[in-house]
Amino acid sequence: MKKSTLFLLSVIFAFSFVSTSVNAQIEIERPQIPDILPEIEMPDFEIADGNFVIDTVITYNEYWNNRYSYSYNDAGKMIMNSLEKFVDNNWEYISRSTKTYNENEKLLQVLWENWEENDWIDIRKWVYTYNENDNLISLYDSYWSDNIWKDSKRYFNIYDDNENRIESISEEFINGEWQMDFQQFFTYDENGFNNSITTQVFYGVNLIGKDRSTFSNNINGKILVWTTETWENDSWNYSLKHTMTYNEQGSELSHKTETFFTGQWENYSLDTKTYDENENLLSREHALWEDNNWQIGSRISCTYDENNNQLSSV
Repeated sequence: MKKSTLFLLSVIFAFSFVSTSVNAQIEIERPQIPDILPEIEMPDFEIADGNFVIDTVITYNEYWNNRYSYSYNDAGKMIMNSLEKFVDNNWEYISRSTKTYNENEKLLQVLWENWEENDWIDIRKWVYTYNENDNLISLYDSYWSDNIWKDSKRYFNIYDDNENRIESISEEFINGEWQMDFQQFFTYDENGFNNSITTQVFYGVNLIGKDRSTFSNNINGKILVWTTETWENDSWNYSLKHTMTYNEQGSELSHKTETFFTGQWENYSLDTKTYDENENLLSREHALWEDNNWQIGSRISCTYDENNNQLSSV
């Protein structure tokens, strides 16, 4: 499955740089859809050679007198984390979250609880469902109130016959009914690579456009041209355009960014890179378009030893 994601343009640079370490490559990253409402927690652990399993990890915060405990299953997936506070020479529970998985280690439920009056009290839960190929098709978000679970939000993914995500929907439960929050559409080229992402948001009683990204890809899925648009005055308006070139090994050689101004594309920035025979980054120049010329603003050069370990970066 080729994943794609919502791209929210908030800065003039829509590209990211990779650290100039061994075999470093600096190139634009195709936007990727994270799992719906991903948690910010300690990551799952991989089991080394199947010879041992991390069962529990405990971390401490001395300033707040807190400790966090993390428990894992035999596959290295987190199944519980808890927060405790040191009070009167004893550790007292504050809260915890518990995860359950299906037979393929896909997340089925996350349950949050608070410790109150010597008992665990439900707070919130997420419930996930998947299709026969273990691709996420729904997530229900609910909260505990008046001794029952109440609906909060729900999310749906729709896939084509190739298991490419073609639509995502978010709804919020308001005044006793589900109301559309946002909707995304995805299309793919003949090689199965994402070539467009369109996002609509619910405003008043209508869904209106928000932003759109379109991609032109090479046969390896590398982005050649990436154009972004925003919805203004009832129409799509160009915002940014990124144009990339690559060498035969797929490493990015150049990345030009243009802005759309007064009805035409205008140069903004240009990054160029060179590599050695092992595809280690040798140099990168960053230039801005000023006075109808590219003005170099920064330059880095890297050296490596015979084992491709980086020796310097200046």
